[in-house]
Parts: sequence; C-alpha cells; structure tokens
Amino acid sequence: MQYTFQIVRNDETSKIMPDAGIPGYMLRYEDVRSEDDWKRIQSEVFRRNRPEHIDAAALLKRPFNSVKLKIFENYMPKDRSCKVLEVGCFTAAFGEYFANQGHEVTAVDTPEVLEVTHRDIDVAFIPIDLNDTFPQGQYDIILCTQVIEHIPKDFELLRHIYGHLLPEGLTFVDTTTAMTKPENFYNQAHIRAYPGYSLEALMRTAGFDIVYSARITLKQTGDENVLVIGRKPA
Repeated sequence: MQYTFQIVRNDETSKIMPDAGIPGYMLRYEDVRSEDDWKRIQSEVFRRNRPEHIDAAALLKRPFNSVKLKIFENYMPKDRSCKVLEVGCFTAAFGEYFANQGHEVTAVDTPEVLEVTHRDIDVAFIPIDLNDTFPQGQYDIILCTQVIEHIPKDFELLRHIYGHLLPEGLTFVDTTTAMTKPENFYNQAHIRAYPGYSLEALMRTAGFDIVYSARITLKQTGDENVLVIGRKPA
C-alpha cells in the first residue's frame, strides 16, 4: 500500500482541549479512583497485548515513524555526538537508529515493557516508571514519542524533560490529536489527546521555545499526530 502524508504547520484553527479526565467507559475495566489505578491499568493493558515478537526495524518503516524520523534527522546536530535519551522507548527503535549514527543513547521504559522488548543493541536500557521518576543525567536530545498521552501528569513529565536537557538541548514530542475510540481503548490505553495548539501551549508553559510544529495525517485512515520540537533556552 502506498502511503501519502499531509503536513500542516501552525495555520490550523485552534480547537478546545477535551476533558483530561479518565474516560467513563474505563469503569467497565475497574474502578479508577486514583493515579495508581491508572498506572495499574496501563501495565495490565500491556501485559494483555504484548506481542510474541517485535521487529524494531519494521517499526521505523511504519508511515508515521518514517516521516517523524526524517523530521528528527533534520534537527539532530551533524557535527558532533550527542547524549540522547529515549523516554517510553518500547523497543528503542529510534534510539537504536541514532546509536548507529554515533550518538550515546539511553532508553527507558517500565520494567514490564522492557522485560519483553529489551534487545542486545548499543543502547543503555533503564527500567523506570515515568509516572513516578525520571532518569538522572543531562542530555542534548530527549525523544518522547507516543508517550505523553499515557502519563497522568503530562506537565510534570515535560518539566522533567526540560530539567534534564542541556542548554540549547532539544526535545522531540509527538502524540495523538484525538482520543481512541472506546472499542479500541484497550489496545491503546490513552488518557488524553492534544488537538489544535494544546501541545505547543503546554510545552511553552513548561519553558520550551517551540522551533518546529506539524500535524502528520495518514490520509488512508485520517489518523493524525502532532509533532512538536522544543528547545531549552541557553
């Protein structure tokens, strides 16, 4: 199948941010009364749906990922090796790619995810629950791809990213612009979406200068992501 994309820069009409609360249909799963309930649900969804085999190279060839990778490449420094952190790494497919370009990469995800996805590649894996903590160190680049929509305290995550970037460091954040349909929720476990300019606004509030923003739409399905690159001022 041939995939085509439409990339729209900051000329969309701003939309209203939806309620960031947990959708009511989650109550079919269990009572959600606290952030701990939500974290348990995230872990359970992954355990129920974890794949038998993951082809990380194939993941980078997926339509959204291949477009994002080209955008990332345009902003990665070409004249030096960088310290790169991939948060919510899953298979660390992006991390492996940039490690192969000569960058020093650390990849983090929850222990239950890394139990399945950890691979013998030139990337340092660290098991961390981003709901509770953040890896130590300072980084030139922090990748946060398809993660923030799973984290109850999204602003706190962005502030952690900001605090662990070196001056002039960049973060690449992408996420969904629409909530998953209820019948597909257990495959995605998204807690919120970021339509319009909501992600850019949240990142600015966290301290970032926005250096790039785009909507990436898969025309065959109408699925849309927002990708924002933020810079920590010197």
